[in-house]
Amino acid sequence: MSWRVIRLSSLISPSVGSRSSIRTTSCVFRQTGCKILTTTYLDRSRWEAILRTAEQSLLTPFGLRTLAPTEIAYIGTYAGNQTSRDSAYHQGTVWPWLIGPYVGVARRVRGETWDVRSVLDGLVRHLRLAGLGQVSEILGGDAPHPAVGCIAQAWSVAEFLRVWPKHASTRSKMQDQDEGEGYAS
Repeated sequence: MSWRVIRLSSLISPSVGSRSSIRTTSCVFRQTGCKILTTTYLDRSRWEAILRTAEQSLLTPFGLRTLAPTEIAYIGTYAGNQTSRDSAYHQGTVWPWLIGPYVGVARRVRGETWDVRSVLDGLVRHLRLAGLGQVSEILGGDAPHPAVGCIAQAWSVAEFLRVWPKHASTRSKMQDQDEGEGYAS
């Protein structure tokens, strides 16, 4: 077992759903790209509870926040001078690329019958509104989650494209909805 795994496993609190576990979930999702959630290091009976905690505190229509709004260090607005923006970058900003690892874990925990459409709908809308067919680098942590940072980020686009085609029925339904609206698939 590597140091990193030992360190992460020591962070998992026994009371999933408590305030302390929200920080744990944020750490688990941020530091390992969600992979640790479904490894042998965590008891399978806890996967759903950890995933649900992450959804309640980190998931937005456009990706996952880097820190839960209930945390004292949370900064929900990415704005101001360079110092202010740098301070907010990892303190609650939404990162769209995290949707890929999240979808992978949710599918593994909940099975193939889990409907990914509601999770991807926000990014589909975002493709039409910000960057014209691109996915922004980051969005504000507070609703309505304005697009900030660069308007087109390769890893944000890549993760969306990676999970979208994997779910063929989801993709065809989204294409049907967008037909004739100038949305390129």
